[in-house]
Amino acid sequence: RYNANPQPFQIFADYVIAVGAVGKLEPVKASDIAEALADGKEIRLKYAEIQENIMFRGEIKRDVYFIDTTFTVDAYFISATFTGVADFRSATFTGKAYFNSATFTEFADFNSATFTGNAYFISATFTVDADFRSATFTGNAYFNSATFTGDADFRSATFTGKTYFRSATFEKSSDFRGCRYSEKSMVFFKDVTGFFNMKMEWENKELLIDVGLVLEDLSPLDDDAILWRLNVGLRRKGISLSDNASVSIEEEDAEWLVIDDGNTYNIRKQKDGLHISIDPKSEHYISEGLRGHLGYDETFYIAVIKNYREMGWLSQADDAYYTYRVEKRREKVQSDEEDNRENKPFVNSWYRRAFEYAILDFSFGYGVKPMKLLRSFLILWIPFSLYYTLCLRYKPHDKLVYRIRYKKKSVMRFLFKSYDKLRRFLWGVLHSFDTITLGIDLHSLKSLEQGPYFFNERSKWILWTQRVQKLIGWYLLALFLVMFGKIWVR
Repeated sequence: RYNANPQPFQIFADYVIAVGAVGKLEPVKASDIAEALADGKEIRLKYAEIQENIMFRGEIKRDVYFIDTTFTVDAYFISATFTGVADFRSATFTGKAYFNSATFTEFADFNSATFTGNAYFISATFTVDADFRSATFTGNAYFNSATFTGDADFRSATFTGKTYFRSATFEKSSDFRGCRYSEKSMVFFKDVTGFFNMKMEWENKELLIDVGLVLEDLSPLDDDAILWRLNVGLRRKGISLSDNASVSIEEEDAEWLVIDDGNTYNIRKQKDGLHISIDPKSEHYISEGLRGHLGYDETFYIAVIKNYREMGWLSQADDAYYTYRVEKRREKVQSDEEDNRENKPFVNSWYRRAFEYAILDFSFGYGVKPMKLLRSFLILWIPFSLYYTLCLRYKPHDKLVYRIRYKKKSVMRFLFKSYDKLRRFLWGVLHSFDTITLGIDLHSLKSLEQGPYFFNERSKWILWTQRVQKLIGWYLLALFLVMFGKIWVR
């Protein structure tokens, strides 16, 4: 795009240029940049440092390049119109960045940019594509009412604070795959237009993450030179290789693999050069997905679920649906407590919430969590097995078996006693399974005809216990049929 050899700040007829070096940024006055923008000159900065507030409103008629440039204070581009390319690749905004109501008529490149303070893109318009790949938002990010006419690429971006896309418009595709979120970060997509073109992960997933570094051909270099070149580039991304790093080729589709402290850096050839991506081996490089970091909005949840189903990502759709129901229940609790509905005690009561949790959530996960249904079956099966085990007797009207004491003490008596307990427990498990499963008869009662135990199935306590367990069996069967239709038959 322009000659990137180191040179001090200079002003020419059509452009201004300043190029520093890694670790030695070229200082530039904000007033000179603002004056050059007002005069319609092209800005060409690389490894530069703007140490004052930069403010500009109006039309920026030429391309601007702020590559690897550091804005040490605040940057104000409110209502600015970028008629040319806006290149902020690897730029660092130490203060706040204001792009409110800004218009980008050409490509907007914020690849690997770092926003230490809050980033404001409220009502901004991106006419062509917007590239925020591998960008880092340490503070809050505001894209409220922003319009993305072209593709919006947020792949591998890092969100530490709260990010707002309320009333944003995505006319083409938007990609949030590979994003990373801190523990307390939240993303809000309320009233967004363009749900169905979104691509994003819902669950935690390990994947290749593009670190936003492109190198030239490394073929003439040896292994040590490759490591040196890669280390220099990664330092600009806040990543440093250790002295134990080594070059290895283990995959056919990779030009080189660099192994370092459990991390594998993949160097793959693409049209514009060699792209570096990291194969995550640590939690820092795991794509966490939106699960647990998405602000509640019913419309967005429904759209996300539908989008995943249309793409065939059924497991993500099920998990999004479950999270939506849980968040909806919590939202109802908060709204009920705020309304304080005295005329409807059941609506605003703890037992209504407990009822929904026990019947719909804990029992089978709103119909999309098979393991929860299996857990409910085991919980309702094993306790009854213990009860039936304790009800066994050697003969009618005898003491319960567990209360009989053996008078003689010997090893054989101990082994017989242990074997006796195991037999009784296994029979209790079998009879409980017989009772709770409808349409299955394992003839557990007939197995007692030859002794040595007696089981009084006509006792009123045992009779009512079996009735209750059969009702539970009907309930579990209904839950199974609902889940069978939702998950396996669709």
